[in-house]
Amino acid sequence: MTSWFILAMVMALASLPVRAAVAPEGQAPGPSMPIPVEKSGNSDHSPPIVGSRGRMLYENHCTHCHVSVVHVRENRRVVSLRVLEGWVRRWSREEKLPWGEEEIAEVVDYLNQSFYKFLPSGGRK
Repeated sequence: MTSWFILAMVMALASLPVRAAVAPEGQAPGPSMPIPVEKSGNSDHSPPIVGSRGRMLYENHCTHCHVSVVHVRENRRVVSLRVLEGWVRRWSREEKLPWGEEEIAEVVDYLNQSFYKFLPSGGRK
């Protein structure tokens, strides 16, 4: 980088307001912003997806190779909940992830709620 660019970045950062690292007296420490909540897209009043562990596992281990577009493309390979679980198992082994049954189930649940909407019986919502 050139020195003028670095200087411009320093000046821009210097103009930003400073936030206190310690909460003022009488206030509890912690973020003042609410935790982001995503709607699952279901119209049947299902609970929203709130930063689930399945989402965290998926975002940390799966999105380095592909993005969520693979889940909504027209001719996707996943046609049932069982097939979805098979793909998650395959890629967790392929990537040598130390996932047990619980992690696999959580990722499958996250993907199903977010993209596929399969019923446990094999149908679609």
